[in-house]
Amino acid sequence: MRTATAISADAELLAAPPSALAGRVHSVFRSVVNIAVSDGSLWCLAASAVAPGPRTVTVDAASFADFGIAPGQPVAVDDAAVRIDEALIVSLRGARVWEPAELPGPVSAARVHELEGALDDLGIAGGARGGDDVFSRAVSDRISTGLAAIAAAVDAQDADAVGRAATRLVGLGTGLTPAGDDVLTGLAYASARLGGRLAIVPDAVAYAASSGSTHEISLTAMREACRGRAVQPLSDLLIALCRGDDAPPGERAPIRELTAALVGLGHTSGTDQATGLLAAVRMTQGMRGK
Repeated sequence: MRTATAISADAELLAAPPSALAGRVHSVFRSVVNIAVSDGSLWCLAASAVAPGPRTVTVDAASFADFGIAPGQPVAVDDAAVRIDEALIVSLRGARVWEPAELPGPVSAARVHELEGALDDLGIAGGARGGDDVFSRAVSDRISTGLAAIAAAVDAQDADAVGRAATRLVGLGTGLTPAGDDVLTGLAYASARLGGRLAIVPDAVAYAASSGSTHEISLTAMREACRGRAVQPLSDLLIALCRGDDAPPGERAPIRELTAALVGLGHTSGTDQATGLLAAVRMTQGMRGK
């Protein structure tokens, strides 16, 4: 049996009773092992290079490729460790606690402008940004139309209309986290954290992201985003957007570098999440202008 040590763990996972985290291996990838629990939700063990985030325990392993972990294997959890059948034991003692950080202030228009330029330069085509093929362009067009409908519904404070527009984006695209889901993840996360008139968005997205509407991995990310919880690169980027020019130079994280870190997630997932986040902060700016 292999052994590993947890580097960091979501505070909510550490606080949950061990029985709530016991279950079976849902899916195995080189850098992530997803675990399904009795209520149908997922949490994961992640390799050391994976950014911390909600429902995640990051361990001191470079990958899980040679661990002999397979879907269906039983997962047992106690206060000290996670055990996956006869394949792996992960010690939880000493794990750094991960929690979402507070926003330092309102969104800075200048920093949003930096994000727009960085995303134009660094964004990956194929999801929210149309590629060379007909399918990806169709997906991109539907996402653009959907975000416009959501912005109009937020302006009118019509939660039902937000939900209808979000429902048309859920599951849109290919892969385990389709582009429409990733865009909604970025949008819902920023909306949950920024609040105000955007506060109607998370509940509407959560309603749209019903069981069976898309892949369980996507559903988990969207539902956590609706609660204001997201992977560290997405969180870091929103925090940076809320540090204005009056912040000390040492506290102004470079938007371009943070955008590059987010864009590096998945194939187009990071670009799509950044697109959703940008849509939310633009809505905030529009409301402030009024």
